[in-house]
Amino acid sequence: QQQQQQQHLRAQPQPHQQPQPQQQPQRRTQQLKRKQKPKLRIVQQPCGVEAAGSASPSNGSHGTASSEASGASTPSTTSSQTSLAETPMHNGQDVLALAHQFIRLFTDQEPDDVLPHVLDWLSPDVVVKFEDLAIEHRGRSNMLERMKSMRKCIPDLAMNISSMTWNGCHTVQQELTVSGTSTTSAHDDFPLFPVGKFVKFHMTGALSFDDLGKVTGITRKINVIHDLRLERPMLDGLSSCARILASTGSGCRVLQDVMDGATSAEREVLVEPLIGTVWDASGSQHANYVLQKYIVSMPPDKVQFIVQEMEGRAVEAAQHHTRSRILERLLEHCPCSQTNCLVAELLEEAHHLLRHSFANFVIRRLLEHGTQKWRRMLVDVILSEGACRIARHRIGSNVLRQALISCSAEDQQRLVQQLTADPKELASLANQRFASFVVRELRLMSRSRS
Repeated sequence: QQQQQQQHLRAQPQPHQQPQPQQQPQRRTQQLKRKQKPKLRIVQQPCGVEAAGSASPSNGSHGTASSEASGASTPSTTSSQTSLAETPMHNGQDVLALAHQFIRLFTDQEPDDVLPHVLDWLSPDVVVKFEDLAIEHRGRSNMLERMKSMRKCIPDLAMNISSMTWNGCHTVQQELTVSGTSTTSAHDDFPLFPVGKFVKFHMTGALSFDDLGKVTGITRKINVIHDLRLERPMLDGLSSCARILASTGSGCRVLQDVMDGATSAEREVLVEPLIGTVWDASGSQHANYVLQKYIVSMPPDKVQFIVQEMEGRAVEAAQHHTRSRILERLLEHCPCSQTNCLVAELLEEAHHLLRHSFANFVIRRLLEHGTQKWRRMLVDVILSEGACRIARHRIGSNVLRQALISCSAEDQQRLVQQLTADPKELASLANQRFASFVVRELRLMSRSRS
């Protein structure tokens, strides 16, 4: 019996002696590779182009560099080479030099000479993004073709770098000026450069490198400098691609920023490409803000083309989540004689629009800024639908409150009489979720008159 008990105990695994699961061979190999992988630093070898003005930060702080690279510079005949050192990266001098030489190579070489040099620079999965124009290219071969095409379409392309800043890793932030004149219409990928016009842009961007010194990412954005006067070359470039800029979130903000510091004549040139496409632009979640900015900042006679393109479709526009905003701005900033055709369409369907989730805002602007005749017609619609019924509606109650505030004393009294005709109904309205706000407005009116 003792022998059987001992054998039974030996067969039971002890808690502290449970066998550990063996690691998978592939996972074990990856762990060994991580341990053996040295920390790398990009070291710039001597080459034909010098990174002028580069500064080396100390103690790991951020570094900056200033330089210039333009098409008039002497072409470099020596391509840049990189090597690896088994020391951790501690400053940005080498990264700044790489960024500087990449720009110089791109602008100084002849178009046919760019390809063999750039092959040594780009990572196979490089990504190029221009957020303002919603342009994105992926892959080295695609990028090389775009670069060669750009140099041929814009032979005087120049990039003047005003500053470069190392952000502490493998990325360099840049501020630069890009200029040039497109000589051919086959430049769909370069809408910033209209044919035959010299344009000039202030831009910000970034260059990202991997551990081997290969470029993995290039980003560009238009930089609006409010302290500088809007120059004609930049205005022409922005106007040439205003439709594309207006259709993107980043681009529509660029156009609005430019309009903030522009004159009326410059705003007119900037928005001129949108003439004839107002309906589509007003329905865009981004371009509608450009139209609103233009209406607010321009004299009424300069926005007549927007009114004309809205005529015949005012009711449809009022029920749209972005086009309704255009109607609101027109009613706020244009004289009643200019918007008379639009208002006539809205009044015909007012009984439906005053309860609509978007159109109710248009009706409220009409009560605020419309003529006495238009307000009276809207009051007639409310009374015919039943003021108490409108007061109980989640959306219609807001229109009724606006009518009690904006209409004449005579029209206000007509509304009050219908709302207070039945004391029991009035008490019921006071306890209803939405109508209670209408009753509160009635009490405020009573106090102000007393």
